[in-house]
Amino acid sequence: MVIDISLVAFLLIYFILCLLLFLIMRLNDKNRYVLMMLILFYILILIKLVFMPIHIYDSDILGKQTNSISLYNMIQLHPFKTILEVINVGTWKMQIIGNIVLLSPIPLFYYIIKHGKGRIIVPIVIGIVISLSIESLQLMIDLIIKYPSKIFDVDDLLLNVLGVVASAIICKVALHNQKVLLEFNKLQ
Repeated sequence: MVIDISLVAFLLIYFILCLLLFLIMRLNDKNRYVLMMLILFYILILIKLVFMPIHIYDSDILGKQTNSISLYNMIQLHPFKTILEVINVGTWKMQIIGNIVLLSPIPLFYYIIKHGKGRIIVPIVIGIVISLSIESLQLMIDLIIKYPSKIFDVDDLLLNVLGVVASAIICKVALHNQKVLLEFNKLQ
């Protein structure tokens, strides 16, 4: 059996959540509502990408294979092992770039919500916690279904955090440059 979210189901869930969001939020704050819709869309895409599909195999079909599957098959703790493997195989674009980009919107959303204020470490810590939570949930799903579908991979953590750090630095630099431009325009 495969658990997955189809495009129609995805859009239906998004529409229902947007409707609920609309009913909960104040109607006079349209910019905040649009931002929340974007964040909601990002969260749903994130769930779809990191957890779906979930393959549940019948123990009769797997037979003796499930006895040979251990926690060791569900965790990859050697830094750069997966990165080097995907480079050698040639699938590095999807794996490496995808993991770097995956959580990179977090600092952007953070600074928009905080109106450009806030310390750079906060979105980085948020990104680390989210990345660790994703990997831990993937491991929990594997333990529940007793088959390694999406494994806990330290390289995913490293690449996710790299993307968050790069995005946080870019956001901070952009905010600083915006302030400098505003000050420069005031002088003229």
